[in-house]
Amino acid sequence: MKVSSYLMNILRYLIMTIIVSFFTMVFVVIPICMLFFPEVIEKADSLLYRIGPHRSVESLIVALRGESEHSAEKHRIEYIRGEAAEALGKAGDKRAVEPLIAVLDDESDYLRRHAAEALSKIKDERAVPMLIPYLRDWYAGPAIAKALSRSGWHPTSVQDKVHFGVAKRDINSLKKMWDTTRQVLLEDLSTNNDNSIIIENAIHAFLAIGRKEIIPDLIDLFDRKGTRTMAEVYFYDSGNEQLRSAMARRYGVQYYYYQPAK
Repeated sequence: MKVSSYLMNILRYLIMTIIVSFFTMVFVVIPICMLFFPEVIEKADSLLYRIGPHRSVESLIVALRGESEHSAEKHRIEYIRGEAAEALGKAGDKRAVEPLIAVLDDESDYLRRHAAEALSKIKDERAVPMLIPYLRDWYAGPAIAKALSRSGWHPTSVQDKVHFGVAKRDINSLKKMWDTTRQVLLEDLSTNNDNSIIIENAIHAFLAIGRKEIIPDLIDLFDRKGTRTMAEVYFYDSGNEQLRSAMARRYGVQYYYYQPAK
C-alpha cells in the first residue's frame, strides 16, 4: 500500500508539473519571447497552435497590444505588434477582430496596414460598421476595402462610394465622377483639418488622380481653414512642389531648410 501511495503521489506531481509548464509556456514564456526576440514571432503562430489554438490567439493578442514608452524599444515593439497582427490574420479567429480594429487608430502606418491586412482575412460581418470609417486611410484603406468586400458590403452613399474608390485605387472611376470626388475629398479636408490620416488620404488621392487644377483649391482651402497638421501634411507628405512652395512661403523661416524650385 505504501508503494502504491508513493507512486500515486509521483504521478500527481508529474501531472501538476506538466499542467503548470503548459500554462507557463503559453501565458508567460511565449509572450515574453514575442516582446524581446522578434525572430520568435515568425514561427509563434504555428508553435502556439500545436499546443492549443485557443490559447495561441490570446497570446498573440497580448503581443499585439504591446507598448513601450522608451524610444529605443519603439521600433522593436512596433515590428513585433505587426507580426502578431499578421499571425492573427492567418489564425482567422474572430476574437482578434476588435483588438485589430483598435490598432487602426495607431499613429504608425506600418501597424495600421498590418492590422487592416489581418482583418481582410477574417470574415466577420459584425465588424463592417466599425471598418467603414477607416476607408479614409491611405495605407490601411486597400485592405479595409478588401475586408468589406469579403463581407458582402457595397457602398451606398456618395461619400462611401468615393472613399471606397480611393481605397481600391480605382482612379478611372474617380475621374469619371470628378465633380463628386472633388467635393467629397475637399469636404474631408475641411471638416477634418486636424486629422493627419484623413488629410493625407485626401491629398494622396487628389495627386493620384492627377487633376492639376485641384492644387489652387487645396491652397485656398488651407488659407481659409488651414491648421498646423494640414500644413505638415502638405509640406512633408504630399511630394508636390506647388504645395511645398506654398507652405514654405507662408511659414517662412520655420521651413528655412527648404528652397522652393526657381
